[in-house]
Amino acid sequence: MVRDHALQLKMRGMDTNSLENKEEKSYGATEVAGIVGISLRQLYYWEEGFGAISPYFKKCGNRKFRRYSENDIEILKKIKRFLKKGFLLEKAIEKSNGNNCSNGDK
Repeated sequence: MVRDHALQLKMRGMDTNSLENKEEKSYGATEVAGIVGISLRQLYYWEEGFGAISPYFKKCGNRKFRRYSENDIEILKKIKRFLKKGFLLEKAIEKSNGNNCSNGDK
């Protein structure tokens, strides 16, 4: 997943080595789950099981911590809205990432 995120950033012309130095605020998993209103288990499932988002990992000693961008949070909020409208998770993720022909609300 991290490699996919790095590839996405390279395609957008962003330097993947400067992720941690970006001025954009990043958030931890617990904070993101609280903001979006989902459990950590859901967050990890959407991320790992379906590739909904690709956080980067920040090293701290021997440990790595997931860090999420504001864009990741917006995608997660969209997924949650689509789920509330009755979409299946896979379709909600697809629609939230703009992989359809509609404007995302139909």
